Amino acid sequence: MDTPIWHKFNAAADQYDQVSVLQQQSARHLLDWMGAVLADSVWLDAGCGTGVLAKTLAAQGARVWAIDLAPNMLKALEDDDRIQTILADISQLPLADEMLDGAVSNFALHWLGSAIVPEILRVIQPGGEAWLAVPVAGSLSEVAIRYPGFPLFQFEPAQAWLEQASTCVIKHETRRFSQEFASLKALMAAIRQMGGDQTGQPKPTQSLSGQDLSRWKQWLQDQSPIALSFEVLFLHLKKPASEHALAFLYTH
Repeated sequence: MDTPIWHKFNAAADQYDQVSVLQQQSARHLLDWMGAVLADSVWLDAGCGTGVLAKTLAAQGARVWAIDLAPNMLKALEDDDRIQTILADISQLPLADEMLDGAVSNFALHWLGSAIVPEILRVIQPGGEAWLAVPVAGSLSEVAIRYPGFPLFQFEPAQAWLEQASTCVIKHETRRFSQEFASLKALMAAIRQMGGDQTGQPKPTQSLSGQDLSRWKQWLQDQSPIALSFEVLFLHLKKPASEHALAFLYTH
């Protein structure tokens, strides 16, 4: 049985902020894109991790519900009295309908897929906003091109997220974030340090031919520099106030 991804992030919590260079860049861009929020507004940070977004919103005077399944990640937020940490699955948020002014999320929703968008919007009041950063198809392209058949996470295309958000999209943009590594082996080690599972060795239960094993060993011995890149979709959503628009969103 595969290890749940939150177990891996839980184990990576202590070093996560130091090794997640691209995720941190994405978070900073999302925050710059948002600008300041209103004091005493109430927000969700969905899949908060160590809380870069939550801590920034709290510093601006907002109150934040920070939700994650990795308890070690949440420890970084326990001393901020404006942040309420919740150990829970963001696919089924333990929050009432329309109770929040807004929601943010960075590098978390792709694990659940674009179908998570209505659940995020469910807890936001009509007229409230969501600001999301989601890695999409085109991510890890250098690895896919150089090593055809390498096991990679299957990111959804940006269009799938835009279609799921439908009438809620105010604006969107895509940015690419890259980091160079000395080799494929070094890149893989860094991803494991981050707690991610986008690339990695075939699962123990996966049957490989002799040719596949030989190719795998060659990949790991390749000392050529290679980039780790993420194509990140930034979404600014506004929950519609009309019943007609809401009905369209939750049935598509």
